[in-house]
Amino acid sequence: MIVKKQSKEPELVLLTNGNDLEKNAFAFYKNSVRFKKTDPESYKKYWKNIKNNLQGIRKVYFSPDGIYNQINLNILQNPDNQKYILDEIEIQQLTNTKEILAFADKKDFQDLANFKATLFGRPAYDMDSVAYLVNLELSKANSQNYALRDMRDLRQGSFSDLLGTEKEIVLIDSILKSQKFKTEKYLLSEATEQKIKTLQSPNILHIATHGFFIPDSTSKNPMLNSGVLLAGVSNYFRSEEKPDTDDGILTAHEAQNLHLDHTDLVVLSACETGLGEIKNGEGVYGLQRAFKAAGAKSILMSLWKVDDKVTQELMTLFYQKWTKTANKRQSFAEAQKQIRLIYKNPYFWGAFVLVGE
Repeated sequence: MIVKKQSKEPELVLLTNGNDLEKNAFAFYKNSVRFKKTDPESYKKYWKNIKNNLQGIRKVYFSPDGIYNQINLNILQNPDNQKYILDEIEIQQLTNTKEILAFADKKDFQDLANFKATLFGRPAYDMDSVAYLVNLELSKANSQNYALRDMRDLRQGSFSDLLGTEKEIVLIDSILKSQKFKTEKYLLSEATEQKIKTLQSPNILHIATHGFFIPDSTSKNPMLNSGVLLAGVSNYFRSEEKPDTDDGILTAHEAQNLHLDHTDLVVLSACETGLGEIKNGEGVYGLQRAFKAAGAKSILMSLWKVDDKVTQELMTLFYQKWTKTANKRQSFAEAQKQIRLIYKNPYFWGAFVLVGE
């Protein structure tokens, strides 16, 4: 449904063959991303009928449902002119349309004196030894192949070290401090689940680590099927007698109870942090839902497994631009376009989506 400024009632756009959009067409889209292939079909299937009703429109507030929660519209390429939707129209993705009511014509960082960013990165998954200091080549090989079938995989407790996330946090910390922002950064053994749970509404919460989503899980609670890994997770599951501590896995179920009522942006710089169990009409049961429930206004998250090095470059560019423009959406779009000049395939620059106010 489309509502325009002059609309007296919503305009209905029929998307033919919904089963195809959720199955074969989505499989084609995913494989095109995964194998870095040109995708001449997804634009026509998921966007063309909508675009035909947007003549003269420059910006769309988009509240997705169903399969559209798993697609980054910005990476769909118009087969007629080879332009991506990112270049054709501005799309601001919402978790629901009522967020429009909260919009105000003001820049970010209004009260810089009280503005604080809290940054987590490169957690020491194994804090008992230097085993987490895995050599660089092993990290490169493993960081792109992190996948889970069920919670038992998590409890194996062996996770590749993400060296790039430490560099990401250090660079972002430096950028923010150069602009007089207050920052706190937690790396290695300090990047704990317990520390995140004690936070009180930092303006920015940035978490750079492994993320996970377990599809088709047997868990009765879908909010247990996604999360991020933090320091000590290997220690916990290796212990024969479980210590009376957090297990190092911040699930979506736990994240929804965080204290983020005044948090402007949560950045989940990890794999598949935008995924979750989709319930039509109710949205995505995962980290996106959890951090919104916790109070965060906006969330930057990923829809597929991300490249460690490119992610670090994208995030650094984003913060460089954001601290100058005070407009996070404009800054993120510009950062994506700049990264695209170097890494042309959408797999690299299109994994992350910015959702919310």
